Amino acid sequence: MKKLTQMVKTKHLFLLYPLFSIILWSCSKDLDLPYPELAIQSAFSPNGDIRNEVWLISNQGNYDKITVTVTSIDLGIVYFAENYTNNWAGRNNMSDSNELLPTGTYFYVIEVPNFRPVSGQLFINTLRN
Repeated sequence: MKKLTQMVKTKHLFLLYPLFSIILWSCSKDLDLPYPELAIQSAFSPNGDIRNEVWLISNQGNYDKITVTVTSIDLGIVYFAENYTNNWAGRNNMSDSNELLPTGTYFYVIEVPNFRPVSGQLFINTLRN
């Protein structure tokens, strides 16, 4: 009767071992944790009414560096910042004119060292009621 074997991959080595045998498992120290514990605002309205004028990402104090990229389907990358500080008021900092973006849905990627990137949708309302 043949022994069943199974291949196990870690960051550092491949092990070939008989099924149901006892294994010593090696873990890497630079683990990719799932997501940082950030509270990310899903919408804001930089329309001059003094409410929700900037995009807020809470709990940033727990991390050294937060990199934010915001994109639009039509315009490509419209905002980029390293060390984001809750100061984006919906302006396109990738263009020379730095114009206010039109009302619509945008997509963000937030990168924190040693964590997987966080991505999602963001609605910006620039129309004043």
